[in-house]
Amino acid sequence: MKQMTTTRMGKLRSVVVMVEPSDTLAVLQQTLDTVSQAPILILFLADPSLFRQADAVALVEGYHHHSHAQVCFVLAQADSEAEARIASSYVPLILAAEGPITRERLLAGLAASHQRAVEAVVPRKDASLLNGVRPPTRSARPRNWSGGRRGRMLAILALLIGSLLIGGWLVGFPVSPLSKKASLPMVVGQVHLVSSGQVSEHTSQGIMDQVIIDLEQLSAPTAGKRYYAWLLTDADQSDLQALLLGSLTVINGRASLRYAGDALHTNLLLIMSRFLVTEEDAMITPLAPSPDQRLWKYTGALASTLLKGGTVAQQHVALTSIRRLLAADPAFDQLDLWGGLTTWLVRDMSTIEAGANSLRELWEEQHDEQAVRQQTIRLLTLLDGRAWVPQDLTPAMVLPPDERQAHLGFVCVKGPNQDPPCVMAAVAHQVNGLVQVVPSALPEHSSLMEAMATFNTVSYELMQLRQDAQHLLRLTEQSLSPSEALTLINDMVNLADVAYVGQHDPIPGRQHQGVMGVAQSLQMLATLEVTMFHP
Repeated sequence: MKQMTTTRMGKLRSVVVMVEPSDTLAVLQQTLDTVSQAPILILFLADPSLFRQADAVALVEGYHHHSHAQVCFVLAQADSEAEARIASSYVPLILAAEGPITRERLLAGLAASHQRAVEAVVPRKDASLLNGVRPPTRSARPRNWSGGRRGRMLAILALLIGSLLIGGWLVGFPVSPLSKKASLPMVVGQVHLVSSGQVSEHTSQGIMDQVIIDLEQLSAPTAGKRYYAWLLTDADQSDLQALLLGSLTVINGRASLRYAGDALHTNLLLIMSRFLVTEEDAMITPLAPSPDQRLWKYTGALASTLLKGGTVAQQHVALTSIRRLLAADPAFDQLDLWGGLTTWLVRDMSTIEAGANSLRELWEEQHDEQAVRQQTIRLLTLLDGRAWVPQDLTPAMVLPPDERQAHLGFVCVKGPNQDPPCVMAAVAHQVNGLVQVVPSALPEHSSLMEAMATFNTVSYELMQLRQDAQHLLRLTEQSLSPSEALTLINDMVNLADVAYVGQHDPIPGRQHQGVMGVAQSLQMLATLEVTMFHP
């Protein structure tokens, strides 16, 4: 799943993901976590081998059930085993080998539970396959959407489906690779902390509450013995706590396990950071790992995985930042913003983008100036935060109802050191902390630096959006020119889309990731590399 195309289509967001031979259950889970707010998900199986596993199909079924998204498989080549697995689920399958992916075939595949929603995306009048549509750069994007929303939807659908079929590769808004494999010796696999999505409004439960283990090159346990997998608390804690994830069955040197979490969907990353495999009695399940280190076989730790070693102080800095980004941040918890900084980075940006798109719908469909004014005020409140938005309003303007998301602004309108802070500055602060301790020679350092650069770009785009919103608000207090209003609103939509999903760069090998790309990269910080244990 090296690339992902994500676009906004009116009220619906569509995501196309290419599944490749190297992809694992863990990478699939990470991808589903990242695109959890996409109403339409199309999984293009360039290689279907992953979906010969019942667990892979079950993951997609679970995503479909919990997110209520429209989900569809597109199979590039015949594979009887994968087809049988998918056929046993309720997720529809389209075979590319049986003919072009026309509108009718896509609709038919999704019709079982979601046809009505898809009809809003694909115009009835065009049933042909559209090929060769390449996304324009921002400078080439039209300011006047005279073709209407349906024309834009059709072009985007052509980008999503046509580019897959004619090029065998995704074109559009590519996102950073989901996984980077280290070339270190003795690494026998990875352990991923992932989120079930069973979240609570007022706790961090449902965040980082599940574990996916994927190991290889394992030696078989001694006769009468079994491998047991554990999560452990931090090494510097005197009171060791251990969570038994389950026993591992080794087949041809490979073992995999999915821990589905407890009944409370406890956030494991809050207290756990290490992984251990012990070899113990096969007939008696241990209550805790044996203290005899001769029975310890494989191990891993979050901080040392990221740093490839590092001092105790560096590991402490790294682990603290990882937890604040992905599990919980104390300052945000006090504001009832649970689940880690990255959670709110994505949620807030998604709300801002949806708000910009709803502005255009209000104007194009209703020409309701009062509704446009209130929606613009809400957008400014999300961007500025309730503490700072009054500077953008006149005394007669009414603030929208209090929203948790507006407790903190998304961008820093008073500079990076403003108080209260903004969401992007809080995230950037933790990422910058990781930049300082991760060795510059590692690919993880480059990924973090790219995230920092993206924050600057997104901040610039959203400050431009804020200026447009301020101008639009002034126009609603005067005489609102239809053409001027539409130009401003279209620019706001463009800016929000680019900030959220990124932008295609016409220069080969380059890309501009948006907030979703950054979130996807940060999600991989909750990955432990597993090596053989050495006392």
